[in-house]
Amino acid sequence: MTTNDFFNIFLFFLFSLLAMILQLWAPSNWLGYFWPSWLLMVVLYWSKFRNCKGVLELSFVLGVINDALMQQTIGVSAVVYTLAAAAVLLNKRYINWAWWNRIAFWCLIFFGVKCVEIAMLAVTDDLSYRWTLWLNCLGNILLWPFIQKGLKQIVRPKAKSSIFSR
Repeated sequence: MTTNDFFNIFLFFLFSLLAMILQLWAPSNWLGYFWPSWLLMVVLYWSKFRNCKGVLELSFVLGVINDALMQQTIGVSAVVYTLAAAAVLLNKRYINWAWWNRIAFWCLIFFGVKCVEIAMLAVTDDLSYRWTLWLNCLGNILLWPFIQKGLKQIVRPKAKSSIFSR
């Protein structure tokens, strides 16, 4: 392992910890409806832009941790995060798309994640459907470009001889 590998692993765990703290810090007023899924955005960033091995396993573990922290049914976020990371990893031609296609792709990912999450919660819990459930998805979509640009500025490019690269 190179020094850059350790640095990338350290940054992943640091951003995951920060995302967990932000996830717990959701405001209780109207802004709480728009509060994004911070951990989901970290998983999506690392699955697309860092392209490391083990992203699916880490997204599953982070989903279980998110379920425990948010006191939800264990496994719902784990399955949702894993499916979202898999959908992003399966799309190899993303970089060559036009900007409006990339926007549509990320909107589809966030809406798909919310649909799967609502369907799983409706089956496993006593979920009363309300339109405010979709405001979280809107918060994710509006904040994603800023998260993406900010993380690209912080995270260094990975080394060519990385043990974690594909």
